[in-house]
Amino acid sequence: MTRVPRIYHRAEECMKGKNGFSFIVLILVPVFFNLSQGLAFNSGTHLYIADHVFEDEPNPLDLYYGAIAPDLDFAVKQLSKWPTVFDDTHHNFVDLRSFASGPEQMAFAKGWLTHNEKDPWGIDHYAHIDPGYVIQKAKGLTGLPSDFAHLAIEVAVDVLLRDNEDHQLGGKLLSSLQRHSSKDRTLLTDLFVTNQQRTDRLTLIMAEMNYRQVMVQYARALSKPSPENKEALAKWGTMLAQRLYGVRLSSDYLLGILEDAIELCKDDYKATVDAVIQGIKDNIGLPE
Repeated sequence: MTRVPRIYHRAEECMKGKNGFSFIVLILVPVFFNLSQGLAFNSGTHLYIADHVFEDEPNPLDLYYGAIAPDLDFAVKQLSKWPTVFDDTHHNFVDLRSFASGPEQMAFAKGWLTHNEKDPWGIDHYAHIDPGYVIQKAKGLTGLPSDFAHLAIEVAVDVLLRDNEDHQLGGKLLSSLQRHSSKDRTLLTDLFVTNQQRTDRLTLIMAEMNYRQVMVQYARALSKPSPENKEALAKWGTMLAQRLYGVRLSSDYLLGILEDAIELCKDDYKATVDAVIQGIKDNIGLPE
């Protein structure tokens, strides 16, 4: 994972220069690379899809948390402590249902099941490989680093789902982050620390805690009514850059990018998400 050198920390001054746009691009690459490399669709979309794949789940908060938890990979601060974290949580698919004990862990495992790049049905497979919705849409945000453009598309789909399909989406995300069962972490520990010995317990706990802290702020922003949610998400982006990397970015600039991304996705995001939901149901043997 990329670390931001000190040379980038005077971002605000760089933006005021004559060649401000090129400086902004230079700054954005390291700021958002860690986050975007761990995402294909964003957390709201992952939650929405899991909610519609497993519609009758009696433990929805654990289902929701399982659907988003693989993205904790970006919150591992010492990569040397868990060098395979992205592969472990995304590429190397593990069906946690065989490790789960009790209804809460089983719900978490169901959510985790939906979030991977498994061909042909994992959510991230649809987003980045076939048909590669996020990749294709990001090409429309010209002049931006590809990783940052991907993240803008992912957030845009979250906003569209919240505004048009499920006004409670942000609230569900916030509740899952704050109120899921502690047994969910035990399941991850059993797998990645005890069974596979990929990392140590402290590294996993700290990564999950850091992930939840960042995403709670995101969920609070997403849960606001439109257009306040878009403004809040732009401010979240500035907060993330400042908090994680000491870089100051303009929220107006980020808001403009988000609005452009929403315009690109508004006409076909729902058909894509519906196709993902049906594809997962078909491939894991669930009824329509």
